[in-house]
Amino acid sequence: MNPNTTTHAGTFLGIGIAGGLAEMFSAWLQGLIGAAGCRSISEGQGKGLVFIIIAMGIVETVGLFGFVFLLLVLPK
Repeated sequence: MNPNTTTHAGTFLGIGIAGGLAEMFSAWLQGLIGAAGCRSISEGQGKGLVFIIIAMGIVETVGLFGFVFLLLVLPK
């Protein structure tokens, strides 16, 4: 058995929960922004679609940064 697993069990649990929440909220907002993009295509002849794509990229980047940051704080 790995000694890190027993000594840092709470840390691993906290990192797992925080990473899951970061990805969950990122995916949730991506869904909302994607729905707005579909609506802008259908109702506005694509006006503002570029801004929605940029917003989608920002939200995805925030989710990935949260995941990478939590990987960096894992105990050795």
